Amino acid sequence: MRRTFTLAFLFSSLFTLPLGAQVQLLQRAQRPRESIHMDAATGTVTRGPSFQPRSAATVSDFPNLDLSGFIGVDSGNCHCEWFYDGVKGVNGNASDLMDSFTFAYCSSKLDTSLGGPGGTVKLGFYEGYTNGGGPSGAPNGTAVTVLTLAGLPASSASSSFFGFFACYFATVHFGTLVPFADGPIGYSWKFSDLGADGILAGTWPFLSCIASCTGNGPDALGQTAYYYTVPADRYCPPGRNINSVPTFSNALPFSIAIDIREAADLSATANAFTGDGLNVDVLSASPAIVGHSWSAQVALGHAHGASGAVLLHVRTGVFNGPNVPSPIGGRLMEPLLSGPLLATLSSTHNGSTSAPITAAVPPQFGLLCVGWAAQATVTGGGFVDLSSAVSGVTGTQ
Repeated sequence: MRRTFTLAFLFSSLFTLPLGAQVQLLQRAQRPRESIHMDAATGTVTRGPSFQPRSAATVSDFPNLDLSGFIGVDSGNCHCEWFYDGVKGVNGNASDLMDSFTFAYCSSKLDTSLGGPGGTVKLGFYEGYTNGGGPSGAPNGTAVTVLTLAGLPASSASSSFFGFFACYFATVHFGTLVPFADGPIGYSWKFSDLGADGILAGTWPFLSCIASCTGNGPDALGQTAYYYTVPADRYCPPGRNINSVPTFSNALPFSIAIDIREAADLSATANAFTGDGLNVDVLSASPAIVGHSWSAQVALGHAHGASGAVLLHVRTGVFNGPNVPSPIGGRLMEPLLSGPLLATLSSTHNGSTSAPITAAVPPQFGLLCVGWAAQATVTGGGFVDLSSAVSGVTGTQ
């Protein structure tokens, strides 16, 4: 059964605490009706639906947007931080490359469109996090990414947790894919701003159900309801003080609502393309995996002397080109590349093979499912020839 809490209790808790005291309170709120999108790299906020060109797909590997109907708050002005633990990997996606996340929040701060600061929150994601913190009383686990979001859409008036506020779904897109391993994880919310009451934060999370708000868990995401307090771990100076304010008498089946999305698994490919078979200098190349190094090498089939230059061109596709004589040396060769030029890489050869040619493939979602093709120009010994080609599609593995 869903637990209920009276506003009378919440008001009495708030106003019997001295200024600056640590408090954690709940109240009911209606589900957010508006969505926003934020670019984590630039801070640009788009209100309403956002349509982004996508060549690949994403998968939710921590779907925790089962909203409970409650919001929660704590002392503001960067005083307190809540941590929750769970297990990522529910959908078995192996890429472990976080592309975006969605969370639900409410804010009583004045909206930026009305001359206010908007909402502010600091969010963190951690690998290997477990409830209880480290030996020093600090959060444990390894930080994957920690980011402060400022200027979030907020309220039409400057108010507080018990005044007027507005609620939103916010999706944050990373410009660079963030490696985030499956298994035990933690995610945190730091109450960074301050409401008009001068005690509570001005921006706070919408809470999601643990075990569908019908039990104490653990649920499918490995989340458990903890006694006495809303967060699994609560940090306010001077350290972890989870039970410092025993708010309620039994377990609270709530956690911060959040949905972590990863780039969907996509196998990278690399296939030889020989056209009419005229080009006997043979190019080999590895698949292009985002976030990894790509490599290529030429094995010489023609005589090119004891040394020479190798120039590798990368374009978007291959075609069966015309048979043409080389302008230097006259041997027949066949161009095999088509489309816009993506890159030009240089190397040398020793008369037998070229030195390895390597390039980093940036961990960017927009580079997934992109077609590429490579062919080398080999010089030396009085000849210039084209190699065979390799074509493929970028992927996550």
